[in-house]
Amino acid sequence: MKLVLVWRIIDTMNDTLKAFYKLFSLTEQDIGQEKSALKLIGTFDSPLMRKVANPNISDEDAINALNSSPNHALANYLVLMGEDMVSLSDFFETYRDLMGNDVAELGCGAGVFSTYLASAHPNMTVTGIDRQKTSIKSAEQIKKRVGCDNCSFLCAQIGVTPLSHIYSGVVGLNYLWNQIVAEYPYGRQDEERIFNVMLQKSNDVFAPVAQMLPDMGWYLGFEIIPSNTFTGMMLNGAFSSDLMPIHCIHGKLNIGDVDTSHGYAFLLQKNLNQTFASKRKFAEMVSDRLSQDIDW
Repeated sequence: MKLVLVWRIIDTMNDTLKAFYKLFSLTEQDIGQEKSALKLIGTFDSPLMRKVANPNISDEDAINALNSSPNHALANYLVLMGEDMVSLSDFFETYRDLMGNDVAELGCGAGVFSTYLASAHPNMTVTGIDRQKTSIKSAEQIKKRVGCDNCSFLCAQIGVTPLSHIYSGVVGLNYLWNQIVAEYPYGRQDEERIFNVMLQKSNDVFAPVAQMLPDMGWYLGFEIIPSNTFTGMMLNGAFSSDLMPIHCIHGKLNIGDVDTSHGYAFLLQKNLNQTFASKRKFAEMVSDRLSQDIDW
């Protein structure tokens, strides 16, 4: 099966995690349970799941198929991404005052995190942005189900579709990594080719993100990456786009059939006044911290 579904049992939940699942009418007993996911999507023996399980379908098409079904998108997050999104939410709360009240989520998919963020902050305006029309359609349905008035969705490809709006803050759940290696199937471990792609693309991805922010604006990202070397390559693109890493939390993860991945939550600040020397000093510090798996 092209998409590995991992049913994870969450033994303890913090208040944020409880609020996240409650928003989508799920209980603590549902979390990590296959039967609960089945209640949402009906059955795995369905046209949708047969399509996803087809060995000839590309990984991107499989993800798009899942995001085209609101119920399955929720089930997917129930068992796969809930903890990750709550981790990002907790990190967001730390920097809530910096992010402002006009926030965009890049690569929002079916809009589960955007809807949650908007529900948690009624005074905030949240815009979920995704390039797939089917994902945006699902996001609108999930928003309607929850009844969230301060959340909206936009179908656009960042860096391709002109966006005139400047957001006070931007968040992304594995957005940068997905954009940089979009042409390679998920799980492909051709590190040399991916490394070369990152050399070519990291600035192309970060530059439009920087353009979405005001001077001294903030980007908050959460990335799941096979190697900390790739994180360093991504942040090189950030430096050249006048986005400076301010804070980073690192943790090693075990995901599906991948032995070890690196999870990074990092905060970047748009700063147009950095000299080349100061950028180089930052880059050296970041590279040193990444090589030692040290937070900063």
